[in-house]
Formats: sequence, structure tokens, C-alpha cells
Amino acid sequence: MISETRKIWISELAESVASRFFSSSEPIVPEVIAKAYKLGYCYGEYGDYFDGMLEHYNGEFHVFINTSRHNNINRHRFTFAHELGHYFLDEHAIALAQGLSAGHCSVTGFISDSIVEREADLFAASLLMPESRVRSNYRNNRTFSFKAVESISKSFQVSLLSSLYRVFYLDLHPMMIIKIKNNRIIGKPLKSKDFYYKLRHKALPTDSGAFNYFKNGKEIKSQELYAFDWFNTENSNTLFEHNLYINSMDLVYTILWTN
Repeated sequence: MISETRKIWISELAESVASRFFSSSEPIVPEVIAKAYKLGYCYGEYGDYFDGMLEHYNGEFHVFINTSRHNNINRHRFTFAHELGHYFLDEHAIALAQGLSAGHCSVTGFISDSIVEREADLFAASLLMPESRVRSNYRNNRTFSFKAVESISKSFQVSLLSSLYRVFYLDLHPMMIIKIKNNRIIGKPLKSKDFYYKLRHKALPTDSGAFNYFKNGKEIKSQELYAFDWFNTENSNTLFEHNLYINSMDLVYTILWTN
């Protein structure tokens, strides 16, 4: 896990880069930043090996953006920002320059469980979605719903998953994010500081969207359930569940929150 101190430092670094080149009303363009640092880049079809890659050769860095895996301009933009994260985060760039690490072949968008990739994802999210702008957008919503995440996704031209994690790391509303594959929870669920419920057990509730997806092939995006369906409580209050389906990887991200 990335420590809270490290998260703050990465976010502040990314936002300082954004403010150096763009006003608060301008969209963040990764190519502009790359050109300013004389960082070479190219888009091309590189098969299914990576989303993006930062390479160091003959004393220079170069960014590769793979258009084969995703035909989506927003995904390419986030991938570019992710590779800038590897460049601006000294530990990543130094390891690459000194040959201590191979070229950063990245899987971007908060899919990877690697700490290095998660740090670059956090940098990318903070660069493309500066905190002050996100908070301003978020204040347009009277109460939290997944529409707030969708609004940020649309406004900042990033994926739903990226905007979700930005909302989560800024702690804008208490929630839990659960990653599920093959009908099993994988890894440790992410829980906001003020989200006090604990999972009942590792088995998925039979009413949950993820259970229905893996057992019946049915996608349920949003629904209300009882707190005791998911959590170790006798509380009969309702909670909200939203599911993001990554069909290409057979993954479901379940987001749970209460009002």
C-alpha cells in the first residue's frame, strides 16, 4: 500500500506540474509537458504487451503509447500522464536510468496491483484532475451518487475508474471499493477513513451485482441493498452499490456507500 504521506507528496508534485503549464480553466495536455522537458514520445501499435512505456536510452527518456490495446483517446491521455509519473517520480526514473529497472511496461488505469504502477496512476489522476478543480466540480452535487463520479469523468476526459479513484483518494465521500475476479474478492478492499462497516466475509452476497455477473452473466450497475447483506452488522439500513465491469479482464469493481 502507498502510505498517506507518499500519496500527498505525489498528488502535490503532480498538481505543481499541472499549474506550471496550465491555468485553472485549461485542459491538461500531457504532450505539452513532454515537449517542455524535451521528452520524446510516439503513438503506435505495439500488440498486447503494455498500455504505455517509458524507456531510457543513450541518456534520454522516451514515452511510447500503445494504440493496439485501447482505441480510446481518454485512455491514451491517462496513459501518457501515467508515463509522466514514472518520469517525474525520482525513484522510478533513477532506477530506469541506472539500469536497475527495465523499461516501465505499464498497465494503467488503477488495474495493476504493483506499487510502482499505482504511484504512477495516482500521479496521472492528480495531474489530469487537480484537486481544486475536482472539488469545485464535486460541489455541484447536493448528495453523493455515482453521477458525481460520472460528472468528473466527463469534465476531465478520463475513465470512470480513474475518476472514481480520484474521488476516493481525495476522501470526498465515505465508501468502500472492492475488486472482484472469478466470483472472489481479490486483494484488500479499499475503505475510506470514515467508512466504518466491515465485510461480513469473503463470499459475495447473492443479491450483489458481482455475484449475478459471475453466476448468471447479468450486469447490474446500480442498486440498493441492506447493510447486513455485505457487512458484519445487524443494521437494516440501506446502502448503495454500483458496479464497474471490466469485461476484457473479467473484473468487477464494486463501490459501496451510504448517505
